[in-house]
Amino acid sequence: MKRIRGIVITGRPGSGKTTLFNALIKEAQSRGIRPAGFSCPEVRVGGRRIGFRIRNIASGEEGWLARINGCLGGPRIGRYHVCVNDAVRIGVQALEKTGEAGLLGIDELGPMELGIPILRDTVVEALAHAERYIVVAHFRLRDPVLLKILRKPDARWVTVYRENRSRAWDGAFSLLEELL
Repeated sequence: MKRIRGIVITGRPGSGKTTLFNALIKEAQSRGIRPAGFSCPEVRVGGRRIGFRIRNIASGEEGWLARINGCLGGPRIGRYHVCVNDAVRIGVQALEKTGEAGLLGIDELGPMELGIPILRDTVVEALAHAERYIVVAHFRLRDPVLLKILRKPDARWVTVYRENRSRAWDGAFSLLEELL
């Protein structure tokens, strides 16, 4: 059986995509795989989401991806202002080291991350050359270049719904066996 090269996780907001992504990355690390890339966890204060951080998976370095208040001058996505300087500094640096890593991880390919041209171009380049990858794709991802890469026969898609979380997790972990 031919090995797969990538796992693409998608689903609606709140379905558990990031939780699944983190579990897969942690499992890969437990097997001695050194992932590179970035994740963009949400930030909540008093139960209310105020923004998103961008974190280099390998180094742990963090900055702001987008916030409700602040980062003026960056593109506005919904009620958030994208923090271009932090996003480029952390995101591009995280992706430049993917050739040395055993696995590329990106959470998420969405409008905030892809709305910054240099970061989007670096994502495309990293995915095109990654030996193995796990990414979370926004449920409305429409970027034709990224979709062409992610829809190749060596990639498998996992759609997470609240109703199918258990099945989706089982399927994703089976795919991880094939990926690693």
